Amino acid sequence: MKTIKNDYSMNNELEELDIFLKSDENIRDIKPFEKMNSKYIDLQKAYTNMFYQIYKNVELQTKRKEFSKGGLGFHRGVYSPSSLDLVVNNLSRGRIINNDKSSSDFNYEYLFDSEDNLICVNTYMEINGTKKHAITEIILNENDIELGLTYDANNDNLISISECYYANGILIRYEYVICNMFYGGEGCEEINVEAPTFKNNLLESVAWSNYLPKMHLLCQYVYSFIRDDKGYIYKYTHKQISGYKSKSNVSNETSIYETQKRRK
Repeated sequence: MKTIKNDYSMNNELEELDIFLKSDENIRDIKPFEKMNSKYIDLQKAYTNMFYQIYKNVELQTKRKEFSKGGLGFHRGVYSPSSLDLVVNNLSRGRIINNDKSSSDFNYEYLFDSEDNLICVNTYMEINGTKKHAITEIILNENDIELGLTYDANNDNLISISECYYANGILIRYEYVICNMFYGGEGCEEINVEAPTFKNNLLESVAWSNYLPKMHLLCQYVYSFIRDDKGYIYKYTHKQISGYKSKSNVSNETSIYETQKRRK
């Protein structure tokens, strides 16, 4: 009887989701993300198989390097534009280590130009017991927009694209898109957008949107941060502001949670 009840509950939830996806609310809310999807499809077409042509200037522009350990699975590790490591379990930036590539104890290699702009990130992973260069992200800076193009170092495939928008040197919007590697280039796998807000130049909140174009499914959340008397973020509140939410989800939106890390 328990199995039948669980199956029935799952069927109900699938029906709820289907109704929501066809709703006027969802169709309205996903319109800007569908435009974003089209933008990134165009970027994928423009930069697919362009790795070697773009990379040729990276080494010429490089003036210094840094290395870090850990942070694998988090875009750019230490230098990730994302703030979600504060609230998501098992997300780590890693840490900067001795700038010596002769040591094998690193996962990221960061390249900077003469103006100290980050222009390239090389990711190293353990593959069959051997540390290998697995991924390269080339970062193109133009005015207040930073375009990141991440390629598989072994086969030149475009894995992901990011765009960061700055105002007076402060990040105001971060888009991170997993490229469509399985559906013939007809859309992106996943689109994530973070829009931070600041108070007195300190992070106050982050609005996070997660969109799955193939399903037309959008969920949006706001994380508001609380600081201790020394100015460190140590708690946050979480609220879902739009998108599908199961009727079985009874989470208390006013709850306060401990952050995964403490930082200013």
